[in-house]
Amino acid sequence: MIVQATSSFLRRLFGRRVPLWLDEPRTDYRSLDIPSRADESVANEYARVVLNVLRSWGVTEGCAEVDVHQMGERKDGRKVYVAAVRIVSWERRPGLRLLLGLPLLERKIRRTLQAHWVAEVSHFAGTWLHATDRVNDLGAQSDLRPLLITLTQEREPGATDDAGPHRFGAKR
Repeated sequence: MIVQATSSFLRRLFGRRVPLWLDEPRTDYRSLDIPSRADESVANEYARVVLNVLRSWGVTEGCAEVDVHQMGERKDGRKVYVAAVRIVSWERRPGLRLLLGLPLLERKIRRTLQAHWVAEVSHFAGTWLHATDRVNDLGAQSDLRPLLITLTQEREPGATDDAGPHRFGAKR
């Protein structure tokens, strides 16, 4: 009633018919038949967001790469994406941040994506972490072995930080 009264007032004021905005359907972007470029741009946006989170964690471009893959589609018609973070070169601090902080990293990425437009058009399945074979040859094992021993060793009351004998791939 108010809309019609406003429309008739504006029609008299301007001397022509004013369309009723509220009666016209709004665009449903999910129903548009857009080619696969849209999927590509969503994947690129996921990669950009994940890279920004990695940079904020101090992980350099030379240390890790990000690939985003479409994993399928849910019942609601939205596509599902996963981010694969690949450690390509060993840098001690960023590498340890990635390996030890993966649950925290995933949480940060999910929170960032919840506030992003990609959450409205797709689903995020999570973050995968992969170290290339080249990383094993670059000294990662020599950094990780003592750290793993220190972190996983059962300690007795009054014990020191001396790792002692271990079995995590060390040669005897």
